[in-house]
Amino acid sequence: MSAISTGPRQTTAAGRSGPGRLLRGPAADPRWARPALLAVLALTALLYAAGLSRNGWANDFYSAAVQAGTTSWKAFFFGSFDASSFITVDKTPASLWVMELSARVFGLNYWSVLLPQAAEGVASVAVLYAAVRRWSGPVAGLIAANLVPEATKRVKIILSGKLSRAYVIKDKLVSATKGAKGAVEAAGGRFEV
Repeated sequence: MSAISTGPRQTTAAGRSGPGRLLRGPAADPRWARPALLAVLALTALLYAAGLSRNGWANDFYSAAVQAGTTSWKAFFFGSFDASSFITVDKTPASLWVMELSARVFGLNYWSVLLPQAAEGVASVAVLYAAVRRWSGPVAGLIAANLVPEATKRVKIILSGKLSRAYVIKDKLVSATKGAKGAVEAAGGRFEV
């Protein structure tokens, strides 16, 4: 168990607190681990964003639902294909909400529809790194974040230039796995059914 301190914030021996910790990471990690993670995240963002406009609307069916969600709040909340909410898409409405909000803020165009998907992919790399790092250390976290799930996605995007909503589902599964791992650790490492 750890004690709760209400006193002033203390810096670690390495002096990593505040903004410095964001750039250099926790004191227990090697100094190269956080810059390496930031480089992996920057490379992932660059690969997702490079040539994003050549994708067109990526998937016309879901892009039409995004367009309907930008004109009607009813279509937004129910994931409708049309503004009158007569036909709904085959995904949950929440899977379209980030794109619809982006299109409401920035206007309906290729970038406002596809850039949120790219940002979700970058976030999944960071979540995967955090999950693996917690169990196996920063080296394993970087290997997992750089090679295991994202390598195939990066190659697919580079070769075909297509983003898919199926990747967003995988990103959500990575986040759910990290949450489940944290719950198991909080329960003392035992599963209860």
